Amino acid sequence: MGSLWLYLTFLLLDSSTTYMSSMIVYTYYPYALPLAMWTISLIKFTMLGSVSRLMEGQAWTSSSFLYPLTLCLSPPLYQTLRMYVTSHPMELYCGLYHSLLSHLILLLACLLWDLVSPHVLPKESSEEDKSGQQTSRKNFKRLLRYSKPDWCPLSGAFIFLVLALLSEMSIPYYMGRIIDILSSNYKESEFSVAIVYVSIFSIASSLLAGCRGGLFVFSMARLTQRLRRFLFRSFMKQEISFFETTKTGELTSRLSQDTALVSRSIAGNVNIAFRMLVKCIGVYAFMFSLSWQLTLLTFISSPITWLIQKFYNHYHQPLVQKVQDSIARSSDIAKEILESVKTVHSFAAMEDEAKRYEESLQETYRLQYLRDLVRALYVLAIKLTNFCSQIIMLLYGQTLIQNGYITTGKMVSFILYQMDSGDYIMGLVRMLSEITHSAGAAQKVFQYLDREPLVSTSGTYRPDQLRGCFEFRNVTFSYPSRQDSPALKNVSFKLIPGSVTALVGRSGSGKTTCVSLLQRFYDPDSGKILLDGKPLDQYEHRYLHSKVALVAQEPVLFSGSVKDNIGYGLQNVPEEQLKEAARNANAESFIMGMEKGYDTEIGGNGGQLGAGQKQRIAIARALARKPKLLILDEASSSLDAGTEYEIQRSLQRIEGLAVLIIAHRLRTVREVDQILVLDEGRLAECGTHEELMQRQGVYYDLQGHILQNGE
Repeated sequence: MGSLWLYLTFLLLDSSTTYMSSMIVYTYYPYALPLAMWTISLIKFTMLGSVSRLMEGQAWTSSSFLYPLTLCLSPPLYQTLRMYVTSHPMELYCGLYHSLLSHLILLLACLLWDLVSPHVLPKESSEEDKSGQQTSRKNFKRLLRYSKPDWCPLSGAFIFLVLALLSEMSIPYYMGRIIDILSSNYKESEFSVAIVYVSIFSIASSLLAGCRGGLFVFSMARLTQRLRRFLFRSFMKQEISFFETTKTGELTSRLSQDTALVSRSIAGNVNIAFRMLVKCIGVYAFMFSLSWQLTLLTFISSPITWLIQKFYNHYHQPLVQKVQDSIARSSDIAKEILESVKTVHSFAAMEDEAKRYEESLQETYRLQYLRDLVRALYVLAIKLTNFCSQIIMLLYGQTLIQNGYITTGKMVSFILYQMDSGDYIMGLVRMLSEITHSAGAAQKVFQYLDREPLVSTSGTYRPDQLRGCFEFRNVTFSYPSRQDSPALKNVSFKLIPGSVTALVGRSGSGKTTCVSLLQRFYDPDSGKILLDGKPLDQYEHRYLHSKVALVAQEPVLFSGSVKDNIGYGLQNVPEEQLKEAARNANAESFIMGMEKGYDTEIGGNGGQLGAGQKQRIAIARALARKPKLLILDEASSSLDAGTEYEIQRSLQRIEGLAVLIIAHRLRTVREVDQILVLDEGRLAECGTHEELMQRQGVYYDLQGHILQNGE
């Protein structure tokens, strides 16, 4: 890549010194030609070597010395040796044909030098670019593996693609034949044959292209669905802290937008890139058969196009990633505002939230504007390069026609091919860039696909008989986002089967943390949580969660029937088991009073039910799992005293069930077997209501605070 920069500098120096060389030659001819060539070459070497050293940012090295020396001194050295060996006089290349050949040879030497010895890029930038390219290649190979199930439709699409392109590229050739037939001795039979071929190839290319496009779209849809399925499964297996630290809008953006973008890199972009590649090969094959001189001339724009593409990739790819992240942030802000619309209205913050969302949209617009501006400048530069090369080609083509090297019909065919060749090359380079960009977007998707949950679910222990004794043994825990402030500090207690335990304390004392650890949403930093003497992480994940059930104060229900909600997460469970759970939750009476009983639809989040009815359905859903530990987090706050008493009696009749009540209203815990009092993450007290009141400690203070405030 660096040698191409030097080559462009060499072109500028060469054009500026050609006039100087010609003046020396015409003044002192015939003796000054060798002197002029060597003098000008040494001047160019000095200037080019200085440019090379500045690009490297250091003193003279082998690369900054040898490459300019080879580039500048090889032409006079070649001519000098030829003069002494073959007695052929030295020549000053001033014609288009000789200049084209000489610069084409030097250009190929530049490319070869870059392949053998990469040049003059800063070390940090080179290593960073190399790492990014390796990552993109790995991502692309991985996408190919994900596309393996679609090899049959993809193979058919590629076959149709090749056949369609062969038909399409044959049309300009026969168009040139028609012009030659019309401009020379007209023969009706040859003219008719050419017309028939043009018609056949036109119809065939359209039909084959349609088949190709349909198969690629089909493969792209299948790959998108496959990626979304894998990504969603990866989300579902992550620990709870992952969802607390990662915004929902970002996850939904990766799931909906990035997966579609990634799938296009295989079924979409590869389709177009391969099509452009076949077109480039076919077009240049036809062009070379028509005129190799004009074909070589068209290669002048290739290194310039390559350089423009390098600049485009360097600036465009980071902008694409920033746009994706900005869209994800905007989606998350919108989702957060819409989900909290009642709070927004209650605080009259509608205008503030609208401005916050507008600011996120403005940032997205700014990034999209920069991305599109870079894209527009790139297209402009490519168009100008192609336009200049076409002008040069037309001027040289006129010379070839006048000298009889090519006919008018072949020239027309060549022009038709050449007009499309620039677009094909630009399309090929652009699609290769788009594939890289898609692979960049895939990086974020693959990060989520490869992410291993911090809370392992590799346990396999699932006994047939479980007593159900839970124990906290010297447990200390800090949330991942608040490592400096432990939520629990050396907490120890037991939950005995058949007993009812209450967990009380001020807000922030650690009650919710204990519940999260019992459900194994997190693992303790130190200490152990045991079930029948074995750590929780040894139990099979699904088995453990069938033995621990939580009923929250505001339960989440799903759209569907009452029966579907009670049996949520259970498979092949007898209907009688669901009805028994509903009876124990004192819910069967109002369920049977509905129009369709257990088959009644309750609407989104149980919108057709009252608050107390939703709580009883949630309790029934927990009991349907036949748990060993039932956690009630103010689960009866919306129930009347009579219903709450009936539910408590039903729970006490379930053999071997330990009940843990998270209580904010202390009047509900006076009859429990033991009360655990948490204070600032520590277990401050443990005992019955009467025992704790006699101690006049933290629990006594809580009772006094409640009585004082009339709670």
